Amino acid sequence: MGLFKHIVVGTDFSQQADVAVQEAVYLARQHEAKLSILHVIDERAVNYQESLPLSPEEFETLLAQEAKRTLFETFGEDSLNSVDIKTIAMFGRPQYELSSYCQSNDVDLVVAGRRGDSPLKQVLLGSTAEKLMRQSPIPTLLVAHPEANGFKNVLAPVDGSEASRDALQYAVDFAKASGANLHILYVCESLPISPLISPHLTSPKEKLFGSYEEQMKEAFDEFLEDFDFGDFTYEAHFKVGKPAFEIVNAADSLETDLVIMGTVGRSGIAGLFIGNTAERVSRSLSCSILTVRPSEASSE
Repeated sequence: MGLFKHIVVGTDFSQQADVAVQEAVYLARQHEAKLSILHVIDERAVNYQESLPLSPEEFETLLAQEAKRTLFETFGEDSLNSVDIKTIAMFGRPQYELSSYCQSNDVDLVVAGRRGDSPLKQVLLGSTAEKLMRQSPIPTLLVAHPEANGFKNVLAPVDGSEASRDALQYAVDFAKASGANLHILYVCESLPISPLISPHLTSPKEKLFGSYEEQMKEAFDEFLEDFDFGDFTYEAHFKVGKPAFEIVNAADSLETDLVIMGTVGRSGIAGLFIGNTAERVSRSLSCSILTVRPSEASSE
C-alpha cells in the first residue's frame, strides 16, 4: 500500500498544468492511488446562465467528458489507462472549488503546476496555487517540472518546532515510499544585536554569536536524536544565515528535486511560516515544493 490513496490535480490545460498532471499520474501509479483531475471554469469569467445552451449541471457533465478526451489526446491511453482516473469539471472559483472537493472526498494530496522556466521568472500558477498552498489543510505539491522516475532527492527544512517535526515525519514517509535520499536542513538565523546594547557587551559580538550558534547546533542534534527514524538513513545539514536564502541555496547545491516543508513554524500561528519563509522559498526554487499543514493546525 502506498503513501496516498486519493490524489487530486487541478488543470487549466496549460503547459504547466500538463506538467502537474504528468507528475500526478506518475504518483498515482506509484502509490496505487485513485486520481481525480479537476478543471474549474471561473464563474467570474462567464455568465453561464445567459451564455450557455445547457443547464450548469448538464454543461459540467459535458465539460468533464471533453476534459477526459483532451487528457487522453495529450498523454495517451496507455499512460492513463493504468491509473484509476476520474475527470471533473465545474463552475466556481478555482482555489475554493479545489479545496472544497479535496476536503469532501478524502483526498490526501493535491497537485498543481508552477509557471516559469527559470528561478527568476518562476511564480506560482496564478494566484490559485499560492492561495491553495497557504490555505489548504491537505498536503500540497507544486510541480516545477515532471520527474520521469519520481523524486529521488528530497530536502526537508526544520526549525525544531513540533510543527516541523510533523513535516519531517511526512518527508521521511515520502522518501521511504519513493526510494529517495533525504537531506534535513536547519538554518540558524543570525542573532540580532541592538546597537544600544553593543557598547555594554562584555564579550565580542563574534563570541556571543558563536555561543548562540553552538546552542542552536546542539538543539538541532537533540531534535534529530529524539526523532524515530528507525533504520532510515539521512544527511543532516546545519547552516547559518537567512532561512529562505539558505533553503534555496541548499536545494540547488544538493541538486534537490523536491523540498518538503511545513506551513506552521516556530510561532505556532497557522499560515505565518508559509507567508514568510516557505512562500519566499517557493518563489525562488528551481525544483518542486510540497507543503504540509500539521494535523493540529488542520483541525482549527
